[in-house]
Amino acid sequence: YAKGVNAFVAANANRLPLEFTLLGFKPEPWTPLDTMAWGKMMALNLSSNWAEEILNAALIGRIGPERAAKLRGDYPSANPIILPDQSFAALMDQTLAQFREAKKWLPAGFGASGGMSNNWVVDGAKTVTGKPLLANDPHLALQMPSIWYENHLVSPELQATGVSFPGVPAVVIGHNEHIAWGFTNSFFDVQDLFIEKFNPDDPAQYEYKGKWEKAEVVREEIRVKGESAARAVEITITRHGPVINPISAITARQPAAIALRWTAHDEGNLQRAIMRMNQARNWDEFCDALRDWTVPSQNMVYADRDGNIGYYTPGNMPTRAKPTPLTPVPGWTGEYEWTGRVPHDE
Repeated sequence: YAKGVNAFVAANANRLPLEFTLLGFKPEPWTPLDTMAWGKMMALNLSSNWAEEILNAALIGRIGPERAAKLRGDYPSANPIILPDQSFAALMDQTLAQFREAKKWLPAGFGASGGMSNNWVVDGAKTVTGKPLLANDPHLALQMPSIWYENHLVSPELQATGVSFPGVPAVVIGHNEHIAWGFTNSFFDVQDLFIEKFNPDDPAQYEYKGKWEKAEVVREEIRVKGESAARAVEITITRHGPVINPISAITARQPAAIALRWTAHDEGNLQRAIMRMNQARNWDEFCDALRDWTVPSQNMVYADRDGNIGYYTPGNMPTRAKPTPLTPVPGWTGEYEWTGRVPHDE
């Protein structure tokens, strides 16, 4: 697939789509890693609870936990809202301001909860033809190039048609000769934010269970149009994941920052799941393909030529040592760790 993309670019270097002309941009060769990265990007765009945790914490810092809980109509009144202490409220306000600034450069709807996608499947006993009807309407934000494109794949191993994402070598939503499928976002809570305390004498160390641990530091380069040299950015990664905001002092002697724990940071075989789903001939093969589906978790509807219908919600769902938090939690105590994941069959 990557070779095909690159062959087209090479043969059409002088008549690429208008966006490349407007941006003055020449695409680099496409690689399989780019396809994998796009799957992670879609998962990030369909995840919102990390942004909600920041907002909840900032709200608690302003009006207190009791009033904040009342503003969340869906939150049980007897459940706790966790915030280590009020000294972290300033960190939440700061992070929220940074996120709002960053959103100016991110896709519309990024980090927003809710959504209006819908899908359904009806048994043949309720249709004129006696065959199932399946409908799917995912409401994703408009973008350029378009998020969806129609395709029809034919090969000795596969015949499938439907819609896909640019950069993905398969049908994402559609049907083959035997089955049809569609999905909408499930909004599983697969992200937790951890407040990390850093060593004031060594910012590469963070506290965990009373000891200093060494953080991993990864150097990334970001190229900016019009600048000859790339900008270097250092990413700090703790046991809970990458730090998403600058390390800053919340008290005179306590630097802190927020790390993101997210199922998409774990290994996965999403592309294999999609390819196997395209080739599935029945419900059992379809469900077996979904064992490789990691992120983003989806509400999947199914129908086949034999009249069967089904629903499945695949994706890595973490199990936690304590109930799912609605705000960032202490990373240094070890109390809020992920303990595993819900088995696929459950």
